[in-house]
Amino acid sequence: MVRRDGHRLLLAVLLALHLTPSYRAADVTIALDLARSEAERLHGPLQHTPFLVTDNGTSFTAIAFQRHVAGAYEHLRIQYRTPTQLGLLERFHQTLNTEEIYWNLYKNPAEARVKLEAFRIRYNEIRPHWALKPEAGGDPATPLEVYTNLVTPRLPAWQDWAIRAKERLAIALNDDTINHQAA
Repeated sequence: MVRRDGHRLLLAVLLALHLTPSYRAADVTIALDLARSEAERLHGPLQHTPFLVTDNGTSFTAIAFQRHVAGAYEHLRIQYRTPTQLGLLERFHQTLNTEEIYWNLYKNPAEARVKLEAFRIRYNEIRPHWALKPEAGGDPATPLEVYTNLVTPRLPAWQDWAIRAKERLAIALNDDTINHQAA
């Protein structure tokens, strides 16, 4: 996400939570489409090609997945054997497990879907995130408040690289806009 002042902010907003029978590319693309639909519902049509960062699992290296994201996403895969490159996602999985999954015994997949959707809403809209402290001060914000630009958070200390990268990001976004206009 790019803040109003141009700084890139890594933000874990759970746009979709889709329980699938497998981890095949076809199932993953359904979840990806749900997430994009939710992003467009909140913001309208996306102005820039979204970046999609994944690991190197077979669902993300499959030809079907590559065809699905071609042209719609800028797909970047992390280096092999470096799960820390997806640290925000790994941290989210820990939160999902400790705040929802470990506390419930689901009777069936339908019940799991209902409870996971309730968790998604709680995670995004109710639960404050301590890393999302408003620039103006006050209580921590929810991901939805930041994602919809109701609150501009301070950049956490571990993201000070974003300040240094502001010029490079502006150049990249400008190049992306020029490429879309030329197409």
